[in-house]
Amino acid sequence: TAVVFADGDPGFFGVVRTLRAPEFGLEVEVVPAVSSVAAAFARAGMPWDDAQVVVAHRRTLRRAVNVCRAHTKVAVLTSPGAGPAELGLLLDGVHRTFVICEELGTEREQVTVVTSDKAPDHIWRDPNVVIVIGGKVAAADGGGWIAG
Repeated sequence: TAVVFADGDPGFFGVVRTLRAPEFGLEVEVVPAVSSVAAAFARAGMPWDDAQVVVAHRRTLRRAVNVCRAHTKVAVLTSPGAGPAELGLLLDGVHRTFVICEELGTEREQVTVVTSDKAPDHIWRDPNVVIVIGGKVAAADGGGWIAG
């Protein structure tokens, strides 16, 4: 019997898929905490059934930025070197509002709202989730469920 502590949202990205792979033959029980994305939207007081969710690492940061350019509501699960400041720099010339949720679930939890051009002016604490809001609303963006 073993216990694996993993960060992130179980089954969304991360180790759960690997642990459940047939070649390992492991019986896995997942005991999740509240999702960091769910916590971020709860702290922001916003619904998130119409949000895109992306993960930003140094190697995938440009892809995450492109999703933020293309959609009106995006939750970005950040990582060191691919956080709010880097998102803001790569969104240069594209106005977005950032809701930056730092250290969710801790005593140091903080939620800050800034425009994307101001995000690079600050040092943000990890871990954080950035909710990126803005852009043109397409006809299909008037509501409905697109998560998943």
